Amino acid sequence: MADYILALDIGASKIIAAVFDHRGEIIDVERARTPRSNVEKTIDQVIGKLLGRTGISYIAKAGIAAPGPINYREGVLEKPPNIDQDRVHVTDVVKRYTRHVIIANDGVAGIWAEKALVKQDLKNAVLVTIGTGIGGGVIVDGRLLIGSNGNAHEIGHIVVDVDSGLECGCGGVGHWEALAGGRWIPRTAKTLASSTSFDTELYHKARNGDITTGDIYEYAKKGDAFALHVVDYLNKIHAAGIASIASTYDPEVVYLSGGLFARHKEVILDGIQRYLDKFAGRHLRFKVIESSFLEQQSLYGAYAIAYSPPIELVKLNQE
Repeated sequence: MADYILALDIGASKIIAAVFDHRGEIIDVERARTPRSNVEKTIDQVIGKLLGRTGISYIAKAGIAAPGPINYREGVLEKPPNIDQDRVHVTDVVKRYTRHVIIANDGVAGIWAEKALVKQDLKNAVLVTIGTGIGGGVIVDGRLLIGSNGNAHEIGHIVVDVDSGLECGCGGVGHWEALAGGRWIPRTAKTLASSTSFDTELYHKARNGDITTGDIYEYAKKGDAFALHVVDYLNKIHAAGIASIASTYDPEVVYLSGGLFARHKEVILDGIQRYLDKFAGRHLRFKVIESSFLEQQSLYGAYAIAYSPPIELVKLNQE
């Protein structure tokens, strides 16, 4: 009997399930939009469709990459900031398909994918996910940073602007995610439009609140002056967050991943680097590069924690 591994990536905007074979290759994938509530039903439907289509009846084990905070003892997401549901019973749903289930924050799973699947001698590294929200995972001295309750990696809630007044989905203000997470970027653009003056199409749309995050990046690629102004501000925020992380953990490398980054990396990566040269202390020596799996980082992370479970997560999932 083949040892198939189920990987589940629960994101703020989409839920993705994939089956991996014994060689680490994806057999098939199923996706659905993340609902604002009753998330468990959608997870069950996605997995059911996937396994029904592939004809696979036995799953050896499963990995789940999900937004925090996570109650590891119960396998529950507790008040995830981009889902309107206080408790999402993720592990209970997946255990209908296999008894062996491990869950981790999506950023933690993502950085583990770099170590377990790409560079096993990775010692000190940070992963930053730039998508609907901002997430992260950290490896220090070759070990995953977990924390007392498994939630020591909510980097999107680092305060990067004490004066913005813009509220995050978690309830705090001035957070990295609240300013530069994909869900909140149109609000950031509208705020910037109220304090500046441009005569461009995007500027007038922004003042009316009639834009999407994708609009901003696409207009920037076309040279729209206001769009470039917004993207420059967002890159500054990303750089401030990354410089703070680098000062805290002293990584050799910072990987950038996530759907938003993958779609617009040509206007994000270089912009971040320009501000890092200003924000990061001279004692820091690290490089910023794109991650190995980009928009699929969390999915491969879910596979990685099931395929090669880090001892820190094993202990946490068993407590």
